[in-house]
Amino acid sequence: MGAMSASHWLIVGVVIILLFGSRKLGSLGAGLGEGIRNFKKGIKGDDDTVAAAAPIPKQLKDPVKTGDLET
Repeated sequence: MGAMSASHWLIVGVVIILLFGSRKLGSLGAGLGEGIRNFKKGIKGDDDTVAAAAPIPKQLKDPVKTGDLET
């Protein structure tokens, strides 16, 4: 009762094709691939867009120098 053999995977594949159909599986795979690509692109570009979009105000950069820190 360990790992599944090739025949088990074949049966699972046939059941999935019967349930969803080959056309729907193709579009599902294409959509999943596009989603993963967009996610990776968003993660890579996220640091650049956040830094360029919202500069940090001067008083938030170093509160010790501006005297904003209460002790």
